[in-house]
Amino acid sequence: MILRRWPRKQQRNRSMSQNTKSEVAQLFSKHGAVLVHCSGEVKGTGNDETNNHTPIGRIVNAFETRPDVCCSTVQRGDQLKRKNYYGPLGLIIDPVEFGNITVSWPGDAGTSLDPSKKRISTRGFGCNTSADVSRAITERGCPQLDEINGDPYNEICCVNFKVVGLFADGLSLEFATDKWPGYVRHEIDEVGSILPELPLFLWATQEGCFLRLRFDPSMGRYDRNAEAVSKVPIGEVYDSCCLF
Repeated sequence: MILRRWPRKQQRNRSMSQNTKSEVAQLFSKHGAVLVHCSGEVKGTGNDETNNHTPIGRIVNAFETRPDVCCSTVQRGDQLKRKNYYGPLGLIIDPVEFGNITVSWPGDAGTSLDPSKKRISTRGFGCNTSADVSRAITERGCPQLDEINGDPYNEICCVNFKVVGLFADGLSLEFATDKWPGYVRHEIDEVGSILPELPLFLWATQEGCFLRLRFDPSMGRYDRNAEAVSKVPIGEVYDSCCLF
């Protein structure tokens, strides 16, 4: 599969800013969670415009255009195979302000885009207070909400967000497709070559932390040398980072 290489000017139209930890980020850290917009088995955007992109292209599109995206929280012990999040690749998001959160729900909020490309839901629309977002995190998977067994993931949507970095649950990523052989595989270095400015947060499920890597353009890949990799506890991801 040929990846679309985005124009250099378009890659750089997002400036980096020093992070003063927002109230929303403080809340996620308090609950030992990060907010992630994923690209995977479910496209997570619900419209033809973004569904036409490749799995990597959907992440690039979200980074460059900042649409109203749906996200889920990743917490200690979460795994893709348990469907706690819906794809092996994503963006770690900081909504910055509670007013930027358009939907929050402890399960699948069943969102879709209205004609103005804003996310709407019959369940969690407008639930954007600190208490609403906390409930979406702490009550995730509660069966009494709407499903027999409860959804293993939550849904929090936001606009005007900032990006902390890339999320990945492996160096080799498999995305489900409806074509034979049923999946497509990409290496994480392919993503880094398109978005080299973003740090990579590699999810270490068993340890409940991330390994942070930087893309080295001279090598054309992420620097995997031990001295270049730092371990970041999940509660500290939003600390001392630059936002994009």
